[in-house]
Amino acid sequence: TNGVSRRVSIQGGVHISTRIQFDEAAARGVEAMYKTPDIVAQRSRVLDVLGLQPGESVLDVGVGPGLLTFDMARIVGADGLCAGLDVSEAMIAMTKQRCAELPSVDIRVGDSTSLPFDDATFDAVVSTQVYEYVAEIDLALREVARVLRPGGRVVILDTDWEAVASRRPTIACARDESSTPG
Repeated sequence: TNGVSRRVSIQGGVHISTRIQFDEAAARGVEAMYKTPDIVAQRSRVLDVLGLQPGESVLDVGVGPGLLTFDMARIVGADGLCAGLDVSEAMIAMTKQRCAELPSVDIRVGDSTSLPFDDATFDAVVSTQVYEYVAEIDLALREVARVLRPGGRVVILDTDWEAVASRRPTIACARDESSTPG
C-alpha cells in the first residue's frame, strides 16, 4: 500500500462522503511535493489573491502538511486567527508541529461538510487540493458561506492532475544494439 487510503461512507445506500487518509510516510511525501518550486509559486499566488492582513481571521480547509497554514498564520499575526482542519490525523500532526511556535493558530481534525466553527467567524477561507475529493460539494460550499463574514473572501484551488500529467513531455529511449559486442 502507498500509505493513502480512501474511506467511503454509505448511509441508506447513498454515497455521502469520500475521505482521504494519509499515514505519516504518505504525509511526508505530500509535504515534499508541496515544497517543489511550482507548488511554492502556486502557494505564493494563493496568498497574493487572498490578500490577508494582520489581525484578520482565516480558515484553511484541508491543511495538508501545513505550509500554507504556516504562511497565513505569520501574516495575520498574534492579533489574528489562523484556523485549519483536515480529515487526516497525520496531516494535522504535521501542521500542529509546523505551527507550534506561532500565536493564534487553531488546528483541528474535521470535515469540509461540517465545519466546527461558529457562523461568520472568518474574514477569509482558503482551500487547496480538497474539494476534488468531496462528494457533497454543495454542502461543503454552504459551510464555507456559513463561516465566512459578510464581505469575506474565498480562494479555492483544485488542480486537474490529468491535465498536468498530459502536458509532461514524452521521452523516448532507444538503444542501438547493432554495436553491442557478442
